[in-house]
Amino acid sequence: MTKTVYFRKLGRPSAHRQSLLKSLVTSLVKHENIQTTWAKAKEAQKHAEHLITMAKKTNPKNNRQELAQGMVFEQKNTLKKVFEVLVPRYNQRRCGYTRVLRMPPRYGDNAPQAILEWVDGSKDTRFHMTAKAVGVALAHKRPLHPVTKLNMHKVLLFRKNGKQEFDQLVEKTKEEELTRLQEEYKDEKEIERPWKRGDHIPLPKYV
Repeated sequence: MTKTVYFRKLGRPSAHRQSLLKSLVTSLVKHENIQTTWAKAKEAQKHAEHLITMAKKTNPKNNRQELAQGMVFEQKNTLKKVFEVLVPRYNQRRCGYTRVLRMPPRYGDNAPQAILEWVDGSKDTRFHMTAKAVGVALAHKRPLHPVTKLNMHKVLLFRKNGKQEFDQLVEKTKEEELTRLQEEYKDEKEIERPWKRGDHIPLPKYV
């Protein structure tokens, strides 16, 4: 009889797997984002989401805080950040506290890589990449792509003071791109060419 398994075993026994996931979640809380394999990132994402959900539901009448302590290592420092930083950050969100982004395969064994990060955190990759895309588009005076507009709406929807941070990053990227374009144009002008625009192009000798 076929048995359905609703989680990834990750090639480890139960105790080793639980210890690995606790370590990944602890590193995620500590560093805001981690890079690991795709399978580990997807499994750790479930535990990280569950950790924030239990922390938000903690009150003196239940044992949610004790359950949260069993999901991470270094409980004193880790849970302090969870309750003082992460829970206030996600008060307006019902779910979706983390994001998994695909990375190029790992060199050597070609294992699929991924980045697991907190949404609206200090190291939010989509926030920074969207701001960079907007800044480059403004420097080139191009209209924004529909996907870029959608990403702008997503990254600014729940982020506190997000519009101000986003505008600062856009302005910084725009200035860097304009400086790069000016240097590139200056280098092109300094190159000596034996021809100029509008000169007659001679035909090849074999024609």
